[in-house]
Amino acid sequence: MKALIIDNSRSYAMQLASILKNNAIEVDVCSCVQEAIEKWAREDYEFVCTSLELNEGTGLELASRLREMKPDATTSIYLITSNKDVYRNRSWIDSGITDAFYKSDIERFNMELHSLAKLQVKKTNSGKVLYVEDGRAESMRIIMILENMGLQVVHFDNAEAAWDNFLVQGDYELVITDLLLSGLMTGLSLVRCIRSVNENTEINESWVPILGVSGFDDVSRRVDLYNAGIDDYVAKPIIETEFMARVFNLLSMKKLFTKVAVQQSELEKHASIDLLTGCLNRRNFLTIAEKYISQARRDKYFMSLFYLDLDYFKKINDTYGHAEGDTVLSQLGSLLKSYCREADIVSRFGGEEFVLLFPKCDADAAYSFADKLLIKIRQLRDDELKITASIGVSVFDPNITMDIDTLINLADEVLMQAKKEGRNKVVLNSKNELPIIGKLKDTG
Repeated sequence: MKALIIDNSRSYAMQLASILKNNAIEVDVCSCVQEAIEKWAREDYEFVCTSLELNEGTGLELASRLREMKPDATTSIYLITSNKDVYRNRSWIDSGITDAFYKSDIERFNMELHSLAKLQVKKTNSGKVLYVEDGRAESMRIIMILENMGLQVVHFDNAEAAWDNFLVQGDYELVITDLLLSGLMTGLSLVRCIRSVNENTEINESWVPILGVSGFDDVSRRVDLYNAGIDDYVAKPIIETEFMARVFNLLSMKKLFTKVAVQQSELEKHASIDLLTGCLNRRNFLTIAEKYISQARRDKYFMSLFYLDLDYFKKINDTYGHAEGDTVLSQLGSLLKSYCREADIVSRFGGEEFVLLFPKCDADAAYSFADKLLIKIRQLRDDELKITASIGVSVFDPNITMDIDTLINLADEVLMQAKKEGRNKVVLNSKNELPIIGKLKDTG
């Protein structure tokens, strides 16, 4: 944002410039009319501050000249004066002055600059807006306002096409829709459809705000729109400044919701993931595993659970230090996640223990996988630090009443057996006669 100051008094000009810079506004200062005209011709300014009395004329004459040079410019021109007669009679409006300030009323001038700075921020938005309006003249006007705010506008004149587009694209920062539209769907129907797939009752990153527009400004219609799921409402004929303010507020709300959703997602991730290994933590594993058990029981397929424990991990910590021990755990977590299928669950169960759950995996396939995994673990390090593990395997049989605790306990039993038999081996729990089904896809 850039401003031009024209004042005979350098000290007062510097005082104005200081106020402008405090509002994050870049400033050019000049002391005569000709210099101001030359700068105006070369640069685009958001607003101009001029004194009434200048070396080569008056601020009113300068304002008229600047308006003639750039008739389409939306620049605000402010008159700074200590002449009470000029200040009070408002004759300066005819010269193209936007507003006048009495020189001693610096506080009001500062408040105006603060509002302008906020307005400029509103004009520098980015993002995509879905706009639905069947009136040609009205839609052209609104599109121009939105594009001047820095927004990309996708316009439709009927709700059916807008709805189809939303389902495919969906990445909108804002939806603006008229209430009455040509076609079979109304704007109210469009709002309900969007909310049916984009629920606004929970904070989530895909939530999109909706601005309703209508020529009917009665309370009942506004209530219908709010009940359908709009977030704000503006009546026709649209007042540009009000419309911009509502759009800006909804875009700010969208950014806030997205930020909160990302933070919430991170919190949930930290609550469910073991940060050292990147695997699920014990609590989250148990929650997901119960759902896997229910599905396997319903669809009648086998699952295998692997209870893995690093051998002599305390010795690693004692010999190489806990930092090196953490590195080993992190490396093992990465290996397990990369070696398993997408549908498999990998969790750090505590300390150096990991539990894996494989759907649609029978006893033979489970043993084969676990045996190959031990080889991968032995190859985890190529230095003097030798890593091995012991694995106990249990199999879920959909024809037998089993829950996740039972499955874990069965695997834990044979894990203890593997350790008693010398470690670095796989033991399969064979208490039940388990039929052989389709083999596990090769994961290694």
